[in-house]
Amino acid sequence: MKFLSSSLLLARIRGVDIRFHFSMLFTLPIAYFLFRPTDVREIIGALFWLIGFVLCIFLHEVGHAAAAQLAGVEVKSIVIWLLGGLTNFARKSEKPSHNLAISAAGPLVNMLLGFFCVLGYVLLSILFLPFQRNAEIFIWGQTFINLFFSLAVVNIILIVFNLLPIYPLDGGNIMHAIMEMLFGKSNADWITLLISIPVLLALIIFGIVTRDYLLLASCILIGLAAGTLNRSFLRWLNLGINYLFKRSGYYYLQGDFERAIQYYTQDIER
Repeated sequence: MKFLSSSLLLARIRGVDIRFHFSMLFTLPIAYFLFRPTDVREIIGALFWLIGFVLCIFLHEVGHAAAAQLAGVEVKSIVIWLLGGLTNFARKSEKPSHNLAISAAGPLVNMLLGFFCVLGYVLLSILFLPFQRNAEIFIWGQTFINLFFSLAVVNIILIVFNLLPIYPLDGGNIMHAIMEMLFGKSNADWITLLISIPVLLALIIFGIVTRDYLLLASCILIGLAAGTLNRSFLRWLNLGINYLFKRSGYYYLQGDFERAIQYYTQDIER
């Protein structure tokens, strides 16, 4: 399963590895499915949108990395993959105020990018207004105007999604940092977990209703990460997953070795 963690090293900036996960290859067919381009102009528009989308995610992670380095936290790498980006730290800051700043930096970058996209949309709309009678130039202008508008919407979505109070999203980390400053770490873990679970369940229901399978895949990973806040919850989550998908593992974790062997034998016979 080593290929699941495979990533391509693109650059090393200020001691930080910039990597693209192999899953980014799927962004090309996804972009094609979303835009269904039929001519050169639409292909170029779709390609620029994909580049802009990846750049927004990358700069979001750069915001986290820059804030971490300012707080004295070593940043090992930034990995961009199909479901977003990851900034890997050598350690977590012991000061909740630093963790608050690091977590808030990413959404702040998207707010800034959203502002520039709206500004680009307005300026291009004014710039191409005199070319209404020249159909070819005007249509190309509309392509880039729509591009800036779309990227502005992308940044708004990234801001809203990342600020949801679900650990380990930025909103969850911000909430945890504030709770830690007010009530201490152990209480912050419990409070963050108790708030994260119902919001995550609502997000899962939304994903099911809208048939957004990428969102559902993200929710599974988020749920697993949220479980790390409490060992007891993580154990029950592990038991639940094993009960559904590997019954022998469930009974093994429960200490019922006889039934675990029975189910394991059945699995082998299949």
